[in-house]
Amino acid sequence: MDTVNQFIATSLAIKVFKYDQKLFNDFKMGMVYLDVTDAVIDRLYEDFNNLKRDMYAVHHIDIRQLDETKYIVKSRDKNEVSEYTPEQLKQMTSDVMDRCLNGDKAGPYERMDRRWDVLKGLDTHYERSERSTHPKR
Repeated sequence: MDTVNQFIATSLAIKVFKYDQKLFNDFKMGMVYLDVTDAVIDRLYEDFNNLKRDMYAVHHIDIRQLDETKYIVKSRDKNEVSEYTPEQLKQMTSDVMDRCLNGDKAGPYERMDRRWDVLKGLDTHYERSERSTHPKR
């Protein structure tokens, strides 16, 4: 996947994981999923910021979303509109998410001591447990 597609897919994957976290709040054992998605979102933000820095500093590219399927890609030489089908965006995002959960980007995560009222949406504050990490699966 080229840098532009990776940038777009990474930003969409972050949005999907954040949306999924809201749904996990209703699970009885949602805290387990929240621990994993917190770690994945942190790694995705790191990748996203590195991609953004690389695109600006090295490739001199700026990307802006025009609508759900169109992006404008600006570089020194040209400006072009890239359009994707919903299926293409879904596949690109799915590939990034799979790499983060099962592939080369998968990694350990910290268990958090989350209070039950956090899971019910009453509070957004949680405390970290003693540093326990779980091995890559």
